[in-house]
Amino acid sequence: MVRQELLNKELDYYRELGKELKPVKLNLDHVFNLFKKYKKYGMTESSYCCNGEEERCWMEVIEEGNWDLTLLMVRKYIWHLFKNIKYELRSRKVFGNRMYMYQDKDCCYIYIYGRDLFQVDYDIWFKI
Repeated sequence: MVRQELLNKELDYYRELGKELKPVKLNLDHVFNLFKKYKKYGMTESSYCCNGEEERCWMEVIEEGNWDLTLLMVRKYIWHLFKNIKYELRSRKVFGNRMYMYQDKDCCYIYIYGRDLFQVDYDIWFKI
């Protein structure tokens, strides 16, 4: 179950950066088009497995150059993440707003609330 106060805290972080994330449905065609439009992309996985849903245990950065990843490897990782999340949400019959997005001509930010289901939240970015 999405805890609204925790979700709002994450969305407030983006608001402070001037990025108003809005709820969106997970659409793999749209994600594919983001890879075509933007040249750079990456993500962080924020894990909530040790300290509960309120406090992150650690963050894993998935981007070109980190852990010897190439941009193609990052793309495959993000693509599989979206496909797996779509499958998991559908198979668990979980509904509601879990994916939020901000997009302009220079960048796109996507936040996925998953700490209650997967013990992980995802922050994904695309940039020109």
